[in-house]
Amino acid sequence: MFLFVYGTLRRGFNNKNSEKLNSLSKWMGKAIVPNAKLYYIKGDEFDYPAMVLNYSGRDKDGDEVKQTCSTTSVIGDVFQLLDPESTFVWLDEYEECGPESPKPTEYLRKQIKVKLVEDENGIKIDENCWINVNTYIWNWPVENENGDLIEPVVECIESGDWLLHTNNKNK
Repeated sequence: MFLFVYGTLRRGFNNKNSEKLNSLSKWMGKAIVPNAKLYYIKGDEFDYPAMVLNYSGRDKDGDEVKQTCSTTSVIGDVFQLLDPESTFVWLDEYEECGPESPKPTEYLRKQIKVKLVEDENGIKIDENCWINVNTYIWNWPVENENGDLIEPVVECIESGDWLLHTNNKNK
């Protein structure tokens, strides 16, 4: 079973949870999620990203809505989980969407398709290589009816890449 991560669990982040994920899985490479947007969330203890899927820029009636950013893909990493059942118990708790988490949860675990763009050896993948993965998507609204961001959402991340965003922010 595969997992797509796009935030603090990505390779390149040095924290206890990313290290734990690395010990419980095998890194398969980089991937993108098309038709998605990445948002910056201001947390109580630390900041983190949120991915929103199927962002078409239209409301339920098909009318165009104001968009906070133009990027429509999210970049992240794919891991093959060595023990999916126990790893998802830990991840669901970490993402605060487990059975004991207050409802509605910030995130939902969902199966989606991602496009692998780089393999585990760092070699670019040119052909269409799609893979089914589990990932965590944002479950709260990001914008109001006027297109303004709703707290705790701070901004849309134009690059679609949390690792790049945080590296640029720390320079």
